[in-house]
Amino acid sequence: MHEFLQLEGGYLAIAAFVLGVATFIATRPFMPPGAPRRIIPITLAVLLVFIGLHYFATRHRIQSVVNAFEAGRTILCENRSGGRMTTSIEIRRAAGWQIRDGLFINDDYERPFHPARCVVGPERATAARPPTDS
Repeated sequence: MHEFLQLEGGYLAIAAFVLGVATFIATRPFMPPGAPRRIIPITLAVLLVFIGLHYFATRHRIQSVVNAFEAGRTILCENRSGGRMTTSIEIRRAAGWQIRDGLFINDDYERPFHPARCVVGPERATAARPPTDS
């Protein structure tokens, strides 16, 4: 539950605001009778479906990032240090990165990186070898 709130907290706040607006509009005198009974449950259901889909997509991305890291692939994470967006950080096991408590940690960086904010980097192209005649 903690991870769900950590990953989806902002979206839950937005959903609460949207539901509040829908409730406010549905209860106005110019709305037809019975509008709140239709509008509020439909709005709530749509918001819950979208938040649930986003959560499962994020969980899938986290798992693919962690699996790729453990397989030796390069991971790209957004760098928000200093309050500005700068170049992405390349995370590789060979560079001293490790996963601790679900976060990417390196002693050379003052802050950890969450796998939810990372993507698997592109495959490095390898030089094609010419065919050999046997």
